[in-house]
Amino acid sequence: MKSFSYTMMIVLVAVGMTAGLTAVAQGDTLLWAGSGNNDARTVYGTAYDAAGTAGTNFSITSRSSFGIALSPDGATGYIVTYDQHASDPRNAGVYSFNTTTGATAMFAAYSTNGETPTGVAVDSSGNIYVASVEGYVDKFTSAGVKTDNWAGRAGDYLRDIEIVGNDLYAAVLFGNPGVAKFDLATGAVTQALNSWRTNGVAHGSDGSWYVTNGDGYPEYTYPGGSVVKYNSAWGSPTLLGTMAGGNASDVDYFNGALYVSAETAGIQKYDLATSTWSTFVTAASGVKFTSTVMIPEPGTLALLATGLIGLLCYAWRKRK
Repeated sequence: MKSFSYTMMIVLVAVGMTAGLTAVAQGDTLLWAGSGNNDARTVYGTAYDAAGTAGTNFSITSRSSFGIALSPDGATGYIVTYDQHASDPRNAGVYSFNTTTGATAMFAAYSTNGETPTGVAVDSSGNIYVASVEGYVDKFTSAGVKTDNWAGRAGDYLRDIEIVGNDLYAAVLFGNPGVAKFDLATGAVTQALNSWRTNGVAHGSDGSWYVTNGDGYPEYTYPGGSVVKYNSAWGSPTLLGTMAGGNASDVDYFNGALYVSAETAGIQKYDLATSTWSTFVTAASGVKFTSTVMIPEPGTLALLATGLIGLLCYAWRKRK
């Protein structure tokens, strides 16, 4: 009987973990795309599933969006917006939005502090980091308590940011172009990649890095709109493709594929296994900036958690 109970526990663990992993493999994901329409002065957001089917929508009155991030549980999103014209600066800042209903609220206003926010990222504890064109990163608690200029370097034009492990990585367009690395514990800044001007940065499950550059910034190595892969040590660069229209901004990695914001070309998907590009979401009229973020569905996370908990219970029972 004891042997049977152990066998059943192992089966349950395997089912829970396999179901969770299968859900991820099937593309059980959400993509939040924020697009700025200069004429309507509105940032539009849409949730897409992995097949590119539109779901929940939201909108924010502002000229352009630059970055999107999600809370650890996926329930709350944060989108950076700014207005390119001094005549209407009141909407620059960070908005939060409910990923189920699309309801939005101002999380942190940037209209009076002289900073222009660009990228945003959230760590595993729920702290929010906001990069700016002035070269600094502000840190917020989930309750909105701000540490102004938490870390950074004057003169760096920061763009897309991503947290990997205990570090934050920022694409740098001007100043010290390439990718900057911020230590989350100390705020110390080092240069992870000295290269051409970058717009987006993403990290793959195999340790590879992916960066993009934008329209109007062709370098002697790569044309504008390039997507380039580096190994885990930031070496061996490989050009994966160049976006139509010559612009690539944010890039995200999920489940063996890259999702690249290409403005007028919409969101392009690159399958790393087959080395092929396809259009994931077609751009809407007037889209100027688009940001992407990929997450597993809560159900997927729950299945994985169930499997892990079962594995721990089995180990405990076995020790007894």
